[in-house]
Amino acid sequence: MAISEELLKKIEKIAKEECDKEGLELVKVSFYHDSLQGDILEILVDKDFNITIEEVETYSTNISTLLDQIDELDFPYSLDVASGGSSKEIPYDQLERFISHYLDIKTIDKELKAVKLEKVEDDSISVLYFIKGRKKIEKLDKDKIQSIKIGFKA
Repeated sequence: MAISEELLKKIEKIAKEECDKEGLELVKVSFYHDSLQGDILEILVDKDFNITIEEVETYSTNISTLLDQIDELDFPYSLDVASGGSSKEIPYDQLERFISHYLDIKTIDKELKAVKLEKVEDDSISVLYFIKGRKKIEKLDKDKIQSIKIGFKA
């Protein structure tokens, strides 16, 4: 089942207000149909890239109660509240704190997955990764970087 844009905006407003109340950031609200699980309302939240599972659980309980009060949500759906840290872009000016972390970086001409941030300068960053077992350190110009997100090393 699809929901109206108006209902989605209403949900986003309530989700944002609850985030503000709990000191969290609303990353994304989406509603979609999964062939196995049915209709899913997904709410992604974060707290400075460092949200705890307890904070997600508390938010989930509180937002569930608030959503139950919306008359238009009178059909079966699953609520999925999760950390949105991995889908949120990291601003360049906050990169210093991610040194030695793995990041996914998209530049004008390529995508780098799970590269380790080594160094941050005003106009560039240096990342470390391996190609066929050989260590490679690459300098990326700030003006060529399109997005930076949390990455995961398998």
